[in-house]
Amino acid sequence: MYVRPFPSGDGKWKISTAGGEQPRWRGDGKELFYAAADGKITSVGLKDTPGPKPSFAADIPVPLFDSRMVAAGTNVENLFQYDVTADGKRFLVVTTSVPSTVPPLTVVVNWNAGLKK
Repeated sequence: MYVRPFPSGDGKWKISTAGGEQPRWRGDGKELFYAAADGKITSVGLKDTPGPKPSFAADIPVPLFDSRMVAAGTNVENLFQYDVTADGKRFLVVTTSVPSTVPPLTVVVNWNAGLKK
C-alpha cells in the first residue's frame, strides 16, 4: 500500500512491507491501520510536514492482533470488514464464527437409550 497527496501532488510513500488491504485512518491522520496479508490488523504511525513541498514519513508497521476476518469477496458489502474509532483504540471486526483450531461439535441423539445397556 502507498500514500499519495490528495487531490493531486507529487510523491508516493510505501506504507506496507508485504501488502495489505482495507486501510483506515485514525481520526487525527497520524496513524493508518490496515489488514495485512497474514490477517493481522496492522498499525503504521505517520508524520507529515505540510508546505509547498509536502514531506511524509511512515514508521515501521506494527501488527496489533489477528483479525480472523471473514474472507473478502467481490460483493460491495464485503469490501470493509472492520472499522476503528477516531482515537484508534477500539476496533469493530466482522470475524469468522469459530476459529479453525476448535474441534467440531458432536451431538449424540437418543443418548438415554445407551445408558440402559
